[in-house]
Amino acid sequence: MKVELKNLKIHRDMSQETTCFSATLYIDNVKVGEASNTGRGGNNMVRMVDFKLQRKFEDYCRSLPPYQDLPMDRDLFISLLVEKTKEDQYLVRTCKKKTVFSLKDQEEGVWYTINDMYSQEVKDFLVKKYGYNLKEVANERSLLTNAVC
Repeated sequence: MKVELKNLKIHRDMSQETTCFSATLYIDNVKVGEASNTGRGGNNMVRMVDFKLQRKFEDYCRSLPPYQDLPMDRDLFISLLVEKTKEDQYLVRTCKKKTVFSLKDQEEGVWYTINDMYSQEVKDFLVKKYGYNLKEVANERSLLTNAVC
């Protein structure tokens, strides 16, 4: 099952305890509903057009492995999907003008930038400076390459 959030809008000014957002939910490239959160600490809200599909989606989420010792469920899955989509949006936007990279000895989701557009020379510099510790150059992702580079 391929689950995506599209049209994700983060409302930072309304986020208090959780991320306030609204998005369109797609499963297997078909629009199936909407997901949102008011940003006040409550669960994510998911409204789907088909009750059977909603049950199938919830079962799918529960079948996934735990995340950091938390059992996976629909709410956690949507929260992780929001964070991944936010990160992807940041990377696409930032990779337009900068080189973005991560290091193996840093936590997941920590990105560094160089204020130069990505090129082979910049990549060579990163490899020389960080060597084996260089985890990824985000500009090289096929998603980003097709989108902006």
